[in-house]
Amino acid sequence: MKILFIILLLASTPLATSATVSIFDRIPCVFRGEIQFHGQIWHAGPCVKCRCTNGTTSCHVESCQTELLCQAAETVVEEGECCPHCRHSNPSGNCSFRGTIYQPKQRVHLDPCTECTCEIHGHMKCHIRSCPSESGCSPTELVVKPDLCCPVCPYKLVVEGVRISHDKENSLEEDTSNTFRFSVHVAVNKKMSSRTVKGEHMWRLSAWISENKDGFGPRMFYQPNIFNEQHAAKSFHRQDTARFKWFGLRYRIEHGEDPPGSYLCVEFDKEKYPRPLYNLSFTFYPLDEMRENLVGCIAIRTLTG
Repeated sequence: MKILFIILLLASTPLATSATVSIFDRIPCVFRGEIQFHGQIWHAGPCVKCRCTNGTTSCHVESCQTELLCQAAETVVEEGECCPHCRHSNPSGNCSFRGTIYQPKQRVHLDPCTECTCEIHGHMKCHIRSCPSESGCSPTELVVKPDLCCPVCPYKLVVEGVRISHDKENSLEEDTSNTFRFSVHVAVNKKMSSRTVKGEHMWRLSAWISENKDGFGPRMFYQPNIFNEQHAAKSFHRQDTARFKWFGLRYRIEHGEDPPGSYLCVEFDKEKYPRPLYNLSFTFYPLDEMRENLVGCIAIRTLTG
């Protein structure tokens, strides 16, 4: 028996944000005229299982072994299964697919959007990724990369504000009164920013002591960057902006007495020479082009007591 493997590109259309009725700001899918909610799994056919993920439908298409090692009369399709298999199990469990033999659980990429795995009964199960219909940028801005399934948008991040908070434990180091531990949360404008921003050496965070709660005036004990490589490589995801936060940051001043100012201030910015993933173009600026949106300050007494 021969069963042909046909790749079907299954498209979905996310509902407009104004029509979203799910919680956690997740977008449902419209698949073949029916609404499927975020996280929902359904069968689109005997061999097709689909899942809705924030407005994008991805489907697993199970392909069947082109040649079974038994006669047609000896084949059977189990209830809930897609493909026929021999009544007597295949001892090796290998899959014969497009002229190649694969070991059980072995994976192969047919193209950037399709990954297949050798499953039980000697047949291949393929996962075909579908691209979201709403890319997050205009069609003229889309960038196609040969090794990626879906076109990507240039990176863009618009910062609304920066907030400092003390860590839950050991906000002040025991060995010195001039080493502070704190966290920084960067608020991002979701509508104006791209879906994701990824790369290396993307961000920097300067720190200083100020006499003013807005950080203006002399920057005492100024340090141009307190981020390490891991901090600078943190990814941004628009659907989860709450995670764009850095914990356990440290700022130390070499001073034998209490700091001369009343506030610890930081300024969030992109690195001078960022290295975005896929070498995409990267735009970064504060909301309304106001540099003060990149600055956050906290009273030193909050950190020390």
